[in-house]
Amino acid sequence: MKKKMLVRFLLLALALTMLTACGKEKKNKKTLEEFYASEEVQEKLAENMKAVSPQYYYYYSNVEIEVVGNEMIYKYTYRNNKVLDQDSLSDALGPQAAELIQKLGKNTGVTDDITIRYIYYNPDGTEIANVAFYDKYQPPKMN
Repeated sequence: MKKKMLVRFLLLALALTMLTACGKEKKNKKTLEEFYASEEVQEKLAENMKAVSPQYYYYYSNVEIEVVGNEMIYKYTYRNNKVLDQDSLSDALGPQAAELIQKLGKNTGVTDDITIRYIYYNPDGTEIANVAFYDKYQPPKMN
């Protein structure tokens, strides 16, 4: 059950990578924040959040995405109290976060260090998990 829930958490992250492929805004931004601040991306983000909301809001009372510099922060507030094992969470989210970092770098043109952070809260606002993944986009080598 926990694995299924973790996979669902990632659907939003993966949906966001599709945003990075949209429009003229996509390439050669200095930061993720600059990219996500564009009106076109904000509109697409709102559409995607609305589309995935029904499945997320079964588990969560609130889902937020914040981008500061080159850090993308996913904030999830559970509807009911939970206890999460941070090591298991890191193991489960790590491969997908690495893939997301590569896609974001490729599709936005951001080549500086990118961080993906997942923060989970209980309904009372108590932080129950905070995991971050760091990497640098590596463009493919040309032969």
